[in-house]
Amino acid sequence: MFAREATTTDIDLVLRIFNEHNMSVAPELGTNGVAWAEEFIAGYPDVNPAWILFDKEGGEAFAIGNLNPNSNSKRFQVDISILPESDRLDEALGLEQAKDFGDGWKFWITCNLSDERFNQLLLAEGFKVNRHFNSLRRELNSDPEPELPPNTSVRQLDLNSDSELKIMHTLRRDAFSKHFGFVPRPFEEYLEIARRDNLMKISQVYLISENDVPAGYILINDE
Repeated sequence: MFAREATTTDIDLVLRIFNEHNMSVAPELGTNGVAWAEEFIAGYPDVNPAWILFDKEGGEAFAIGNLNPNSNSKRFQVDISILPESDRLDEALGLEQAKDFGDGWKFWITCNLSDERFNQLLLAEGFKVNRHFNSLRRELNSDPEPELPPNTSVRQLDLNSDSELKIMHTLRRDAFSKHFGFVPRPFEEYLEIARRDNLMKISQVYLISENDVPAGYILINDE
């Protein structure tokens, strides 16, 4: 096996491996695009190189991964994708570089429940399920926009404004304050991450206020 760090010249390769893996287990989720690949290669939320696994140097790539370290919560939020026809998932899971970060870090891996092969390997390696994420979807149609409750308003935030991002940060901290595993992040760190986040650059955020007091926000993008 041969491994090397991914660069921005690998975007097409990274997308191909991710999308083939994803479409083989959950085709209803669709494919990801360039902005996602750029973020994956850079690492999120902390900057950290992604890697590509090959059967041999100069050979065929079969897997990609990034540890995605989060120094704020001392947690790895690992993403791994592998070509559906490859039987080397156990090799892709061998993330020895995590030991370089020291003790006390949690190791979390995201895995679709429909991916039976990945789930069985994780269970065999001693991992346990600690939470589920649900995907909520609906068809877009010509239904009229919902009416706002009395005394509420909606406006689009200016994502180039530090003060507008501060509103977002405050709402996020409040909304997730009792969420499993949530560790508050100082605004200065949040701002630095937002400014280099490729997905944020293609996003729109709408602030919902009640009696002119910020109450929540909706973040959307076309990724």
